[in-house]
Amino acid sequence: MRNLLILLLAITAWCSCSQPDDRTNGQAKGIDNNTVLKIFPVQGGWGYSIDVNGKKFIRQETIPVIQGQHPFATKGHAEKVGAWVASRIRHNEEFTLTLPVLQSLIGPVNGME
Repeated sequence: MRNLLILLLAITAWCSCSQPDDRTNGQAKGIDNNTVLKIFPVQGGWGYSIDVNGKKFIRQETIPVIQGQHPFATKGHAEKVGAWVASRIRHNEEFTLTLPVLQSLIGPVNGME
């Protein structure tokens, strides 16, 4: 019985010391405020990338949540959406972009279904 109790305590201690993944299901965990947004040109438009703690975290060359592979039409659109995502990451919040959020940021976009 005593050995079982010691084993359970050891497992509990080990589990409490485990580090979560940096990115899980659209949520960032355990990151600091070192989040950098970069806007870059792509064929036919613009994209963005987000680095966290000096490592590439997201590279978005097309507009998410719409059908097809369409880049952002303007640098400003890529920057607005990228800034929204980066802010959510910085605050450890869900950063999965939805169609209503996309529309609120940049308005109607061709290809939205």
